[in-house]
Amino acid sequence: MLKQKGSALVQILLLSVLLLNVIILSLTNHINNNKKLSKITENTDLRAYEVAKAGAVEALAFFRRQTTQPVTAFNPTSNDSENPTIGIVRTIEIFSRTNRLRGRYEINRDRIQDVSSFYNKPPGTIWAIYSQGSIIRRETNKVISNKTIAFLI
Repeated sequence: MLKQKGSALVQILLLSVLLLNVIILSLTNHINNNKKLSKITENTDLRAYEVAKAGAVEALAFFRRQTTQPVTAFNPTSNDSENPTIGIVRTIEIFSRTNRLRGRYEINRDRIQDVSSFYNKPPGTIWAIYSQGSIIRRETNKVISNKTIAFLI
């Protein structure tokens, strides 16, 4: 009878260790998947920010290219933008291991404003500009990250 009681205890202990190992392995897998997902999200957020910065540089170049200074009207043409009715818009390819991403920046004409009077300057001297950068998945055309930066020119 003693042998039966001891063997049951050993079997329960082995079963407990096996169950604990399964739980530890599944939690480790879950943690690793979350790390990968957070790294991907962080990477696309950083890329969206960089695309927004590219839009900011493009907006600055637009104002510098104008023949009449200071610029009193924000009117991009088809040479300045893919869609001048929105404002300054560009789509760029983003090279990654999978090459499945595109970036797009927009300087929307509805969100840009001449703030010169606020600073007691002549019209067209100081502009408040918002540049929105987006990362888009090519296959689905779904936006996976957006970042907007604001600045004064």
